This record gives sequence, structure tokens and C-alpha cells, in this order.
Amino acid sequence: MPTTFDKEAARKDLLHLPEALEHYRSWVISAIEQERGKVTQEDLNQIVVPSSFFLEAFDNAKGKSANFFVEEVRQWYSHTAGVFRQLSANPMNKSMIDRYLHQFKEDLGFDFFAASGFVEKTARKVMACGKISTEKEYETLVELETDESLLLLSSEEMVQIGKLLREFEERA
Repeated sequence: MPTTFDKEAARKDLLHLPEALEHYRSWVISAIEQERGKVTQEDLNQIVVPSSFFLEAFDNAKGKSANFFVEEVRQWYSHTAGVFRQLSANPMNKSMIDRYLHQFKEDLGFDFFAASGFVEKTARKVMACGKISTEKEYETLVELETDESLLLLSSEEMVQIGKLLREFEERA
């Protein structure tokens, strides 16, 4: 049986996601202004497009093709989550990013990594492998135990993740 596409539900999802995109965009623009005094068009070309672009394109799309724009925003989240993780490897960047992510959660009421799907994807990957292989995976997944608002997995999956976290801690 073919699945139906609920454009209204997808639009509701899309309205929630770009709020974070705008928050991030404003943060990057502010950082550039602090560093250089002004933001050039070239800088703006390197920053994610305004959320209004995605909303307008979504509204103008026909049928299931509208879902493409929801997926584009989700991919932006995943990509940016990965960039945050990479940049956080440098202690100078880590405190700045941690402050931003804390402010993000305070301002928007949800966790950036949860919205990106990054935490859930990491959890599914390590459950499939049967072990946590890297410190980054560990740091990502330990959030599931420390932040009770991250309700991404079933209780059975959380038990499995807890076991994998303890095994990694014993190896470290």
C-alpha cells in the first residue's frame, strides 16, 4: 500500500527546525562581526541560508517533493553537529561551543544534538556494532544518561547503551 505524504505535518516539523538554523546563523554572524567588525557577502555565502528560503521552497513544492526541504534542514543539523564535535576537540573551541549549545538549549528549549539526530544515529551505530569505539561516541552517548530530556531510545535500548558505556569506561 503506498504511503501518503502529510504536507501539513511536514510543515509543522519544518517550522520547528529552522528556528535553530536561525539561532545558529545569528551566532555565526555575531562571531564574524566580533572578529572582523563587519560581515561581507562572501561571509554570508559561507553561512547557512536563512530559514525563510527553506520555508518558501517547501510551500512552493508539490506533493512529496516538499519533504526534500525538511530533509535538507535535517542534514544541515547532522552536518553542523559533526562540525561541533570536530571543533570541540580543540580545547579553545570546546568552551565556546559548549556555551553556545547551552544557550541554544536555554533559548529554544531543546537540545541541538537531539534535534540533529546525531545522538540517536550514534546510539544505533554502537548498538549494531556491540561496542563504543571512540571517546567521541562515548561523550555523545553519555548525554543520554545525564540529560533526562533526551527521550530518544526505548528503555530496553537505554539498558543496552548503559552496558556499552560501562564497558567503554572499564576499557579506558
